[in-house]
Amino acid sequence: MSFWPRLAPRNRSKPPRWVWLLLLLGPVAHFYFWSIHDALSARDIARKDPAVWKIPIELSDRAVSSSPGTQLSYLGYDFEVPWTDMDAQRMRRRRDMQIMVFHSGKLILFRTSPPGKSVGTFAAKNCSDRWRNLLVGLSPEVLSSDYAFTRAALEATPAHTDRDAITGRGMRLFTLLLMKSVLILPDEDEVFSLKTDNFEGFEFRSADARPRNRFRVVLFGKRGEVEFDFVESRRGNKITQAEINHVIQSVRRSSADLTAAGQ
Repeated sequence: MSFWPRLAPRNRSKPPRWVWLLLLLGPVAHFYFWSIHDALSARDIARKDPAVWKIPIELSDRAVSSSPGTQLSYLGYDFEVPWTDMDAQRMRRRRDMQIMVFHSGKLILFRTSPPGKSVGTFAAKNCSDRWRNLLVGLSPEVLSSDYAFTRAALEATPAHTDRDAITGRGMRLFTLLLMKSVLILPDEDEVFSLKTDNFEGFEFRSADARPRNRFRVVLFGKRGEVEFDFVESRRGNKITQAEINHVIQSVRRSSADLTAAGQ
């Protein structure tokens, strides 16, 4: 006779059907809950920031100023400005930004950054868990370059928040609109897409006539990103689109940098 008493077999009944239903539908409900949550968050961004309804249109004015210009080379890039009245005493250099001042009162801020430093690629490679959760819904194509990410963000609109919530794409829309609200500055009402021989990018400007308008151009190339801020004179000396085109059409990597890189 065994020392241990024989245990009676347990009555192992099957779990109720609602348990299986919960196990099956729980992940689906969780997915759509966050999709709807993010879609509503996207709608909230649209309510607070009307600029996210704007989408880029192709820049139709491609005329280039024929005025005599000045060849310049800063931060690894060569370009030409259509003016010859540079104020050398007021020129400034601040880290990755060059400030160019002209006697007419016009001003150009020039910035550069290497590939991958812009929002899309930088966030995808070096972001925190919070960023990774936001970016998980974006396609590899969107995250393939800074230009692709910026274009996807600028082309996103809140027009289809309901559809995206139903199809589970609410997080994608929320992420793109969140970045779009950062990319478009408060005083920028118009966005234009443009292309040069060496770059693709966007021009941001105000639709309203102001005493001192500002035009911002962001260009993406194979070896980095450049940004120009054109600021008009307080004395009424306007900057024309042809003058902006004169500058951006002439931008290229510095010949000294290309020689050092063996290109």
